[in-house]
Amino acid sequence: MTGIHQFTRIGKVAMVGAFSKITRDVPPFMLVDGHHDEEVKDINAVGLRRMGIGADARLALHKACKLLYKSQLGLTNAMRIVREEVPQTPEVLTLLEFEERRFGGRHGRGDQK
Repeated sequence: MTGIHQFTRIGKVAMVGAFSKITRDVPPFMLVDGHHDEEVKDINAVGLRRMGIGADARLALHKACKLLYKSQLGLTNAMRIVREEVPQTPEVLTLLEFEERRFGGRHGRGDQK
C-alpha cells in the first residue's frame, strides 16, 4: 500500500516503491522511494524497456536524472543544463515539461486552471 497526497501528480512510466508516502510530484520515467525522503532513485529502466524505449533514450533520461535530481545545481539551473547538454529525446522533453508545470497553476500544478 502506498499513500499519495492530494494534488500530487505521478508521471507516466514512473515506479513508486511499496509502502511509500508520496507528498510531492513523481516525475515521469523515474523510480521513487518514499520511505524516508521521497527521493528519485534512478530511471525506471525495467518499465522503459517494457515500453520499448531504446537504449539511447534511456541513457539520455539517465543523464537528465543525474542532473535534475542528484546534483546540487537546483532545479532551474539543472533544467537549463539538461536542455543544453542532454539529447532532446521525446522522453527528456516530457520530463522537462513535467518539471516546468511544477511552477504554475494552483497548488504548483500548471495543468490546472
